[in-house]
Amino acid sequence: MKSLFPRKRVKTLAQVRLKPDTPDADIVMTNEAYRERYNRDNPNIAIIHALKQAGVDIRVCGQGILARKIDPKQVNPDINIDLWAMTTLVNLQLKGYVRVG
Repeated sequence: MKSLFPRKRVKTLAQVRLKPDTPDADIVMTNEAYRERYNRDNPNIAIIHALKQAGVDIRVCGQGILARKIDPKQVNPDINIDLWAMTTLVNLQLKGYVRVG
């Protein structure tokens, strides 16, 4: 299907917002850190890497990782850490990004 916009003009960003009481939010962790916490591999490593390779900018809220007691060194290197998700969201909207969901 032909797009209305040239691919070079379309940028995709996924922002992961973590809540302190949801362990499934630990998807942002490296496989080693996830395995240490849950005694199994992080099942999300491959999809996160594939999204990054496809040009998706994946970001996580720094306040969220603190609340989940995740050391910034334990965050998957394919994921960027923002200081605060809401600040990032506002700044991206000012740059023309559209929030979906």
